[in-house]
Amino acid sequence: MKGEFKHFNLKVFNIDSLSENEKRLGIYGDGKIYGGQDFYFSSQENKRGLIELTIYGFYLGEITEGFEITYLVYSFTGELISSFRVASKFEGNGYFSRSWGNFLDKGTYELYSEFNGQNGELDKKTYSKTITKIKPDGKIEQQTFEIQSEKYSVH
Repeated sequence: MKGEFKHFNLKVFNIDSLSENEKRLGIYGDGKIYGGQDFYFSSQENKRGLIELTIYGFYLGEITEGFEITYLVYSFTGELISSFRVASKFEGNGYFSRSWGNFLDKGTYELYSEFNGQNGELDKKTYSKTITKIKPDGKIEQQTFEIQSEKYSVH
C-alpha cells in the first residue's frame, strides 16, 4: 500500500497547508460534486509494531462542508485499534471550525482547535488544545483543555 500514500512520516498536519489539488481530491468527478470519499494521505512509521496512517476526506453535508485528516492505528491483522483527528476545516450556515497540530514525539500529538458558531444572537468563539498519547498497544488517551487566548487562532 505504500505507493498509495502522497506523504510519509508527516509531523505537522494543517488543512490550510494543502494544495488546491489536494483539497479537491474526491470532490469532483463527471462534473458533479461528491463527498464522503477518503484517500490515503500519509504512512506513519512507528516503533509499536502497528500499522499507522492518515486518511484525508472531504465531507459535503446539508448544512456544513469541510475537510478532515484522520490518524488511524491498525493491528497487523487489520483490526482498527484507534483513530483521532489531526486536522480539519468545516464551515457553513454560520458555523466555522478548524483544527491543526503536530507530533511532539512519535507517540504524542498536540491538536489546536478553533470553533466559531452562533449561539442565538451572539457569536461564540472558543479555542482548545487536545493532547493525544498513543500507547504501545495502539490505544489512545486524550486530554482536552480550553484555551482562553486568541493567540492560537492563527497558525
